[in-house]
Amino acid sequence: MDMRRSKKIFSFVILVLLSISTVMAAGMDTDVNDKKTKRAKRAEAKRLIKEEKIRSNSDQLVQRLEAQDLVIVDDGVRHGSYPESGLVNFFRIEGDTLTFQRVGGGFIGTGAQGTRSFYKSQGLIQDIVIMERSDGRPVRAAIFYLDQITMDPMRALVYVFENRLEVRNDDGTGVEIRGKLKSIDQANVLEIGQNSVNMLFRSNPFVTPRGRSFGSRAF
Repeated sequence: MDMRRSKKIFSFVILVLLSISTVMAAGMDTDVNDKKTKRAKRAEAKRLIKEEKIRSNSDQLVQRLEAQDLVIVDDGVRHGSYPESGLVNFFRIEGDTLTFQRVGGGFIGTGAQGTRSFYKSQGLIQDIVIMERSDGRPVRAAIFYLDQITMDPMRALVYVFENRLEVRNDDGTGVEIRGKLKSIDQANVLEIGQNSVNMLFRSNPFVTPRGRSFGSRAF
């Protein structure tokens, strides 16, 4: 009798333990699934925030281009490398004139500048094309212009990212200017030398500004 009772008690204990194990395992699976769900929701929320920032930056870029009033101030020369007020690297569009200005001999966008050097170039804008994202590349604007001195056809590419814009050189390699988008009044940058657009027109009487085209163009 005692043996039978012991067996029943033992069997009952085993069943209880198995039930507890099953419940615990189910609880652990639920916790794991909850964590995965929360991670997925956070990742999706971050993705949506990033997409919204890129869309907002793209809209602002188009508005500034249409207004012919745009400055991208580089993040590099802002930390006391050159104490002159307002002396910074920038890319600017003012009317039909495009201007690059770089100060310093170090890497652009890092704040670490080497031997002091100045670089400035200007051009006459001929066409602007907005390109949507494709093949893993960000939203970008292609700006076609004539070099002010040589009158050679050139191209600048403006890439739109989540927290910045980048202006790259003619072949799309290497960052020329990396920073935030501003209007000319907001940027209030100090330009080296004089804006010689009037001289350009006087010396090249057959060169006249062309209208912009915000459309598609292969490049």
